[in-house]
Amino acid sequence: MWHGWDPTGRAVLIDLANEYGRLHPGIQIVTRYVPADQLKDEYQTAATAGGGPTILIGPHEWLRDLASAGLIQPLDDLTPATLVQQMNPATIAAVTYQGQLYALPESCQWLVALYYNKGLLGDREPPRTTDDLLTLAADIAPERGYGLGWNTDFYRNSGYLTVLGATLFDKEYTCVLDQGPGTVEFLNLLKSINDAPGVTTEGDLAALFKQEKIAMINDGNWALSDYQIALGQDQVGVVPLPEASHPAAPFLTVESMYISAPATPSQATAAMAFVAYLLAPAQGQVLAERANHVPANLAVDCSANPAIAGLVAQSQTATPLPAVPEMAAVWGPVGDMIHQVLQGKVAPAEAIRAAVQQINVENQHPVSP
Repeated sequence: MWHGWDPTGRAVLIDLANEYGRLHPGIQIVTRYVPADQLKDEYQTAATAGGGPTILIGPHEWLRDLASAGLIQPLDDLTPATLVQQMNPATIAAVTYQGQLYALPESCQWLVALYYNKGLLGDREPPRTTDDLLTLAADIAPERGYGLGWNTDFYRNSGYLTVLGATLFDKEYTCVLDQGPGTVEFLNLLKSINDAPGVTTEGDLAALFKQEKIAMINDGNWALSDYQIALGQDQVGVVPLPEASHPAAPFLTVESMYISAPATPSQATAAMAFVAYLLAPAQGQVLAERANHVPANLAVDCSANPAIAGLVAQSQTATPLPAVPEMAAVWGPVGDMIHQVLQGKVAPAEAIRAAVQQINVENQHPVSP
């Protein structure tokens, strides 16, 4: 099994693999760490030559490339139905390609939610809507200077794009953010947050949160360990992003378990047995508690780490990040679009037109006159 996990996750993975070996004499799970930025290329080279690992752990964005190249196996006939039924549907959607299941989801790898400092909120309830969010930020501001630090990058704000009626791509992956009023509403929402009293969007917001200079921040699960170390695990609360007419649907990336195409039927069967063990509720609980993984399996008990439970709740309204090459052209232009509108430099409609044109030119898609 090849993976690119960090040292904390790696230690848990090795412990679980060794425990599986003790429970199943004759089966040995050999884990190999490969730096995450080298893992896909190294796997492709090895699998193309008929080698490599039986199991690969990597993000769902690799699925299309690996499946199209015939380097991973479809898993529909291997996967226990009960395991699929336990999984968050959004994570199953992320690992499905052309109607077939090509991986099993282990955890939510990149997921944004709302963090809050329990001590600074006191007896106040965390916000449920964006109106609640801004009211609470203004209420806390006299105590701290700011109640809310709001990251304005596109990934952390993607949850509000589609729920306000915008569409990123059409079926041919031409950018269509300029069709309909949804993107204007999205930008107007971000402008209202940016300009609200008690809110800051400037500086190192993560540092301000850790220094208890702000009470709330929109951030990803990758920040959870740092926040818990700085503030104490019991002081860090996590809830879904506040609703804006509908529950927010942030982008989600999924850490996925692939079985290689070169694996023999007996190897694939043995690999699936281990994958099913690793993704079962008991092992998912270990990964959640020891490595802060946000389990894809909704049957995992996260009560010992309520922050993880908050991220799991957010994951259930999330949207899989489109695993298409056209996404590479999106981040810069949409980020510029947001920045220009928040700075008051360009009207929303003009900023949207410029971003859409740049994205479609880079992706060699038709550009509107």
